[in-house]
Amino acid sequence: MSPDGKNLAYIVIGGIKFYARKEIKDVLAYLRLVVNPKDDISMQRVINVPPRGIGEKTIALIRAAAARRAANVWVALVELSTSVELGSRARTSIAAFV
Repeated sequence: MSPDGKNLAYIVIGGIKFYARKEIKDVLAYLRLVVNPKDDISMQRVINVPPRGIGEKTIALIRAAAARRAANVWVALVELSTSVELGSRARTSIAAFV
C-alpha cells in the first residue's frame, strides 16, 4: 500500500543510504566507545547526542585539557567531571555523560 493509502505502486529512488544516516552513525559511534573509550573521534561525535548542555566552549576546554595531559578525551572527561576548572553546570553535564 502506498503512503497515501490508495494502493498505488511506487518506487523510492535516491534517499540517504542506511549507514549514511545521522542516527546510525551516532549509534555506531556509541558502540565503538563501548569497545574503545579512547576513540576520540567517536567521543566527539556523541558527547552531546542527545543534547546534554555541553557547549562548544566546554568541548574546547575538554580538548585543551586532553592535550595538556597528553591523554585522550575520555581521560580528560573523567578528570573534568570533578574538577573546579569548569562551571557547575558543565561539570554536572560531563559527570552525567561519564
